[in-house]
Amino acid sequence: MSLLRSLVVCGLFFGLVGVADAAKAAKKQAAAGTIRGTVKEVTPDKDNKDVGTLTIQTVAKKKKKAAAAAADAAPAGETKKIVITKETKIEKVDAPAKGQKKAPLAAGTSAKFSDLQTNANVVVTLKTGTDTAEKVQIVAGGKKAKKAKNQ
Repeated sequence: MSLLRSLVVCGLFFGLVGVADAAKAAKKQAAAGTIRGTVKEVTPDKDNKDVGTLTIQTVAKKKKKAAAAAADAAPAGETKKIVITKETKIEKVDAPAKGQKKAPLAAGTSAKFSDLQTNANVVVTLKTGTDTAEKVQIVAGGKKAKKAKNQ
């Protein structure tokens, strides 16, 4: 009887650990499908001006204090080419409030491929396992816009 009880307890323990690992993996996969960065180049397709490719300079990951002290300058991230198709949803959203930088972006107004411009801040959600965008959010506002207004 105690052997059976021990086996049931071990089975429940390993089952719960497996569920927790699967949840962590799903969360990492969802985060890996999102890219934040600045548009460096917008290239429309020759045949259809509503589709094309974006070249995005991604935001560099923040380093811990010890690693940041060892590095001379923070890297600018990496450059990625993203394919925009007819099915890609493009929308303009407002930047989060100053105290809510990690808050998710709210739903915005619909936009077109022609609204994508260089030096625009974007958040791109990729289709799983591809470089094709499922959703592009153009983040309006920010520090650059404020500096331009003051000059």
